[in-house]
Parts: sequence; structure tokens; C-alpha cells
Amino acid sequence: MDEMSPLQRAVERCYEVFAVYPRPRLLDASPLRDRDLMKPLLSLPLRELSDEQIGPYAGYALTTVGGVDDYRYFLPRILHLATQAQGWPGLDPSLIGEKLKRAGWLDWPADEQAAIRHLFEEAWQRALRRHPDEENAEDWLCGMVGLDFGVVAALEALDDPHAGNSALQLAGIVRSSVSELDGSKSRFWGDMSDDNRAVIRTWLLDRCGERLHRALGSVSEADLWHIEQALQVLERQRG
Repeated sequence: MDEMSPLQRAVERCYEVFAVYPRPRLLDASPLRDRDLMKPLLSLPLRELSDEQIGPYAGYALTTVGGVDDYRYFLPRILHLATQAQGWPGLDPSLIGEKLKRAGWLDWPADEQAAIRHLFEEAWQRALRRHPDEENAEDWLCGMVGLDFGVVAALEALDDPHAGNSALQLAGIVRSSVSELDGSKSRFWGDMSDDNRAVIRTWLLDRCGERLHRALGSVSEADLWHIEQALQVLERQRG
């Protein structure tokens, strides 16, 4: 049997920790919600729920469908599918972060908080090792920032010259976010605190140029545009 990756172990830990919450017998829902969409949630084993079955619920949860303990029951599967880069909004790490804040997750038991933190951190690390065409690491960074994880520690992982695709991921973050971190409303970063916004913008402006220049000689010709465009963005922002 193949050894599990750190991310797979983090996923399994979430299933283990949240197994104390029983499957709900019913889900309170707004009349606007299609109750047929919820039937699989109340009958299928948690690990068998597909992204199509749990995705709508994950987006509606806590606002127009179900309560906090319902969300805690489904959370391991939501997080598991989020690591597989599914396209449903409710499986997006930043929206999961918003749901967790709405659910008051910082008041949950320490082992539940630790399991969530560990999964986000491992998913972020895994994403940094992947090409941007495979996964967008920024999604996990946005989720971590929204949950007030250690911003600087997460960013430092982007500065590892041996992290392979991390330079391309860094370039993507620069291209999409530097101009949006100047205090204006950002479609990527949501309701980030001013302190976190300043920390991330300063880090990107101060640390990215050297890292990206080093990467010019190590990425494929087909990927050079990622780096070159990011360097142009930095130059304009430093203006």
C-alpha cells in the first residue's frame, strides 16, 4: 500500500476529528432552496458524496441551509474535495474560510482547529509544488489569510528557490493581487484586514523581484511569460 502524502494524512485527520458529529436527519433550508439537492446529503455515506452532490450545500451552508453542527459533519468531505480543485464555489478555500468564521470556529475544540489549520497549510504547500495550470496556490493563501493564519510564514514558503513551481505561483499572485492590495476592494482577497493587506503588499513588493529574476533561467520558455509579466507589474507598482 502506498504511503499517504502529508496532505492525505491531513485530510484523514479531519475525517477522524469531526467523526463525532452525526449525519443530520434533516437540514433546515430556505424555501428558495431545492430540497431534492439535499436528499443525497441525508442518505449517502460522507466519503461517497461527490462534488456535484455536496457543492451546492457547501455554498449555501449556514446562510440558507443548515446549522453549525451540520456544517461540521460535512466539513471533512468539503475540505477533501477542495484539495481536488473542484469548481463549486462552496469548495473554494476562501469561501470555506468565510463559512468557518461565520460558524465561530475559533471557539471549537482545539483538535478541530488544529486539523483545519494543518489541512490548509498542507494544501498550500502542495499547491506551491504544482504548476499554475494544475492548481492555483493563491486560493489556499486567500483562505489562510481570511482565517488569520500566519501570513508571513505562509509567504516565506514562496521564497524557497528549491520549491520548483513556486516561482510561477508567486508570479501569478503578483499579477493578480499587487495592484489590488493598495487599499481598494479586491475580488481575490475579500474583506482582508488592513494590517494583513499591508503585510502582503509590502512582502510582495520587497521580496518578489529578486526571486522572480532568479527564476528566469530555470523555468521553461513556455512559462517565461508568467515571470516577465509579474516583473512588469512590480515595476509599475514601484513606479
